[in-house]
Amino acid sequence: MHLSGRLKAHTVQTCVVTLEPLPVAIDMPLDVEFWPAAQIEDLAEQAEDPSQAALEDWPEPITAGTIDLGPIVYETLATALDPYPKKTGASFQWSQAELGAEAPESGAFAALKQLKKS
Repeated sequence: MHLSGRLKAHTVQTCVVTLEPLPVAIDMPLDVEFWPAAQIEDLAEQAEDPSQAALEDWPEPITAGTIDLGPIVYETLATALDPYPKKTGASFQWSQAELGAEAPESGAFAALKQLKKS
């Protein structure tokens, strides 16, 4: 069996800078082959290099006469989402100097620094 088409989704992610909702539209192509599970096992056994048995573009299994589209949709959607979504124009200004002025040093390295000063 061969499945080809498009996965279209509308979702909302959270901006990593402002923490505001960020609407996202996804439109990804799908192109998947399905083979009987026994044929996939035979193909894996015939592979010259056993480490190549888990190639991502191998066919998906047809198990007990059924095709499970759930994992295909989930994996396609998960890989299409931005792991660090950022709203247009949002910027994060980091300054170590500001942090150092406000927060006292603590922890093991601060204690070692104090020992060194002594």
